[in-house]
Amino acid sequence: MKVVVDMSKCQDHGQCVFAAPEVFRFDDAGRLIQPNPDDALSDAVEEAADVCPLQASVPRRVEHWSIPTDTAKHAARVLAAHLAGAETEAEAEAEADSGAGVGGELAPFAPLPTFWSDQHDFRLQSFGAPALGTADARGLYGEPGGDVVVGYHHEGRLVGVVALGGRAAVAAAARHRADLLQQSPTT
Repeated sequence: MKVVVDMSKCQDHGQCVFAAPEVFRFDDAGRLIQPNPDDALSDAVEEAADVCPLQASVPRRVEHWSIPTDTAKHAARVLAAHLAGAETEAEAEAEADSGAGVGGELAPFAPLPTFWSDQHDFRLQSFGAPALGTADARGLYGEPGGDVVVGYHHEGRLVGVVALGGRAAVAAAARHRADLLQQSPTT
């Protein structure tokens, strides 16, 4: 496999070296060496490309999950409640969720699973739990061969949305994300 690093973009941040030291390294002068690794290291090369802040290396595979961020925000609210004097886990949870409810009701912590992957000008974006509704998939936007949004339903209820394509598909999917956020969690 040949790895190409666009040295006009590379600013020697070294994230590729940290992510895949078996592939990338700096020479004695501090310049990135462009390797030709074995094909067995293709995953390591892609991981290194994913973390490059300037997108200097290829191939590029970017995948993102939002639940870790949502979980960290919730954990921070619970910790802050503990530090503010909550004596039990239940009190801390109630304090952390107190501003999220409607009409004074406490909102349970139920983050919406969200995934996206950018592949050059093509985006795959998913909200909710599409796997729960594979028996009832419906086109919500677009046509096959172009930008498309598919809704996945379980017992007549929308449980997941997947967008494939460009900005129009992502914008159309975002409208359905709000519907998913308003629902109680699906198990």
